[in-house]
Amino acid sequence: MRNALRNLLFLIIVSFMLIILLSMVYNQLSIQARSKHEEVLSTAYDQRMTIQKIVLQVSLVGDNSLDLSSQVQQFNRYLVELKNLGDVPWLVGDLLIHPAIIHPNYDPDLVEISKSWSIFVDNWTAFKKITPTDPSYGKLRWNVIDSLTLVLTQVDSFSNTLEGLEAEQNQNQSKAQFTFLGLGLIVVAWGGYVINRRVIRPLSYLESVMMQFGQGKLTQPIFIRADDEFGHLAHSFENMRQEISASQKELEERVKNKTLVLTTAFEFSQEIVSQPDLSKIIQSVSQRAKDLMHAKHASLCLISDLNPEKNRLSKRTTGSLIRAANASSSKGSNHCAVCVKHENDPTEVMFSTNLKIGELNIGYLCVTRDRRDPFSEMDIHTIKLLANSTAVVIANIHLIESERREAELNATLNERQRIASELHDEAAQTLSLLNLKITELEGFTNLKKEEALSSALPEFNVLIEKAQSQMRMAFSGMNAPVVSKGGNLSSELENYLMEFEKSTKISIELLMDDLSSIRIPAMVQKQIAYIYREALTNAKRYSQAKNIKVHLQNVDQGIYVALSDDGVGFDPNISRSDHHFGLSVMQMRTERIGGALVIETAPGKGTRVAAFIPLGVEGSTALAEMEQG
Repeated sequence: MRNALRNLLFLIIVSFMLIILLSMVYNQLSIQARSKHEEVLSTAYDQRMTIQKIVLQVSLVGDNSLDLSSQVQQFNRYLVELKNLGDVPWLVGDLLIHPAIIHPNYDPDLVEISKSWSIFVDNWTAFKKITPTDPSYGKLRWNVIDSLTLVLTQVDSFSNTLEGLEAEQNQNQSKAQFTFLGLGLIVVAWGGYVINRRVIRPLSYLESVMMQFGQGKLTQPIFIRADDEFGHLAHSFENMRQEISASQKELEERVKNKTLVLTTAFEFSQEIVSQPDLSKIIQSVSQRAKDLMHAKHASLCLISDLNPEKNRLSKRTTGSLIRAANASSSKGSNHCAVCVKHENDPTEVMFSTNLKIGELNIGYLCVTRDRRDPFSEMDIHTIKLLANSTAVVIANIHLIESERREAELNATLNERQRIASELHDEAAQTLSLLNLKITELEGFTNLKKEEALSSALPEFNVLIEKAQSQMRMAFSGMNAPVVSKGGNLSSELENYLMEFEKSTKISIELLMDDLSSIRIPAMVQKQIAYIYREALTNAKRYSQAKNIKVHLQNVDQGIYVALSDDGVGFDPNISRSDHHFGLSVMQMRTERIGGALVIETAPGKGTRVAAFIPLGVEGSTALAEMEQG
């Protein structure tokens, strides 16, 4: 029975509760009966005391002058109370379950006492009516004493019987209590046996089985010889053990196959990842797929146009199993010609999967077998894994090629930008200065200053040679980055400012720290020189300034460069236009050496160009990398 144990435990609990309930009811009835018995016994005692008092008075007085009316009334009242307290007994065997009636002769004894008392009362009444001189006086006096003695004897016997039955009542109550206790102990022992035999042992057995399950031991069968809940539970566990064992074997087999597939795919990816030749990769993939699947044919087809905007060929799922009998022409359009050829062969079964890079389909991998040897789930997974590895390798080849082309293009653009910057910063400035000199020469000619002309011509030659040298340096890019002391930068700035002030008639104020003790990379010196040259050139061309302040200072592990003029200024919103290409060049050169450039200007407010170039650890590292590049 499925609920046998549950019903048995319920029966044990109900039996134990019933015994407790019966014991409580019996004790309550016993308490009530004892209370009534004590009331009967107390009344009997009072009755005996009354009759003893009467006997004593009659014996002491000895004549009929004694008044016993109150004692007679009291004795009559006790007889009535005792009759009213009497009840029919309820006996079960020798156990007095409801001892309201104290003994079986209760009512007969009371009747005899009543009769004897009535005789006494009659004799006493007759005795009271005669005088001591009456001849019957002595006889009536003895009749009174004899009847009174009889009543006393009967009352004493009645009271003694009640006192003796009290011990019997206690004995019966003890028997009942021990009976209930014995029944309770029997039920408890029965419950303990059932719990130990039918609950604890099966639970301990199932616990040990579950511990073996946890340790992976699934060989021992589970069986409990009982047709109850634990028997059915053990049967369920046994079914579970068999299913887990079968699943474990299947999982181990799948893990083994999966490991083999992953190992093969890894070895294959390691084999083809170093192969840059796409045609050899195609041949290697096809051969590997054919060997792994024991296939008749294996083909790898690539789409020639890999542009995602133009590649709209395939709408297929990731993989599909195709039989020639069910194939349609629409499916064939999604394959290359080799795949379509084998797909239409009725003796073969073909599995085809896409080679995808994201959402872009770049080709197909088709594997063909004899139709009597269909593809399993593991075979399909292996083919997909080969296809994914192949797609990644092909994507890497295209990515490497694209990066190579992009690197070549970036190198070309950077070189063009470098040449443009060099021409603008060096050759253009030199030619501008040459233009100024020619303008001065025209003034000398008009004023017929032959001596000044003869002194200026050698300067023209120097400037032309310098411009040619700068052009050659710009095209060759052979400026060598040599770290030198900061003193070279200071002297170069002083010389350039003297020449600038002389040629432009603009007042120059120089505030410069001693930089001779600082090791400034040659690249930084070069870019700083370009920055202040460009700033001065812009001030000369556009600012109409009369005064320029130049700062070159060592602050916070870096070089601070600043130029401010009192010119007309400009709108900073157009600082990136073609007319301010020099500002963009200054910005680019500052950032190239890890610095920051700030331009403050407004129409009519002059212009301030400030740059900070760090020479700390981070700045030095970045500059070293630039110099090496």
